[in-house]
Amino acid sequence: MKICPSCKLGFENQGRQEYCSLKCHFSECENKQAPNECWPWIGQTNKAGYGFFVHNNEKHLAHRVAFTLRNQMPVPEGLMICHRCDNPPCVNPQHLFSGTPADNAHDRALKRRHWNKGGETSTNKKLSGNYVYQIKTNYLTGKITMRQIAVFFGVAESTVQRIVRGISWKNPVVQ
Repeated sequence: MKICPSCKLGFENQGRQEYCSLKCHFSECENKQAPNECWPWIGQTNKAGYGFFVHNNEKHLAHRVAFTLRNQMPVPEGLMICHRCDNPPCVNPQHLFSGTPADNAHDRALKRRHWNKGGETSTNKKLSGNYVYQIKTNYLTGKITMRQIAVFFGVAESTVQRIVRGISWKNPVVQ
C-alpha cells in the first residue's frame, strides 16, 4: 500500500503511480489565488503554454481537468475548453467555458486577439502594392537575392519570401 502525498490516504499502488486519484494529482500543481484571478498551473506546460500532467500513463491537459472536476462531468464530445482570460496556463474553473472551435474563434475575435496573416490585410503594413510589385519583379529577374531585396525595402527576408511565394500580398493593388 502506498500513501498519497496530496490527501495522505492509502491506496493500492498500480505501477509508478504517485497519487491516489486524478483530483489529488491535479491539486498538487494548481496555484489557487483569489476567486477572480488566474490560477497559474505550476506543473509542466506544453509549447502553447497549456498545463499538463501524466496520471496512470495518460496525458491530461490541466485546464480540461479543472473544468471536469468543477462540473463533475467530462468535457462534452466535440467541444473544447476555452479561457475567458486568454491565459493558457490558467486553471481557475471560473475562467473556463466549454465551446465549439467557432465559439472560441468568436470569443478571440471579440477580444481582438485574432491573428492577422499580414500582407494587404494588415493594419501594420510597411509596403504598398507598388513596392510589392517591384519586389516580385526584381526577384524574377534572378539578378538580386531575397536578402538584398529585404534590405533595400527595409523589411524582413521572411516578408520577401512570403510575397514571392504568394503567401501574403496575393493581389497587390498597383497604382
